[in-house]
Amino acid sequence: MNESTVKMMLLPPGKDVCQICATKHDPALPHNAQSLYYQTKFEMENGRAATWEDAMAHCTEEVKSVWREALSDVMKENKCNQMGVKVKK
Repeated sequence: MNESTVKMMLLPPGKDVCQICATKHDPALPHNAQSLYYQTKFEMENGRAATWEDAMAHCTEEVKSVWREALSDVMKENKCNQMGVKVKK
């Protein structure tokens, strides 16, 4: 099989979940950046891995601020900075 003809396909998520991340969540909150569906679909569409910033792009600045702070706390607790979140130092 020729590599240039191989294409990835995803089945659509269920009707009862977010159509972007395949997870049940309030539409005002970020998509689930850790969802395999979200990660795969995002990379297929954008040619790069998704970050939490991408998952929060549709959110209000207030929601983004709360999530950035919470994600920053998790990163500090786990001594990492690999979640794609802009963290104040």
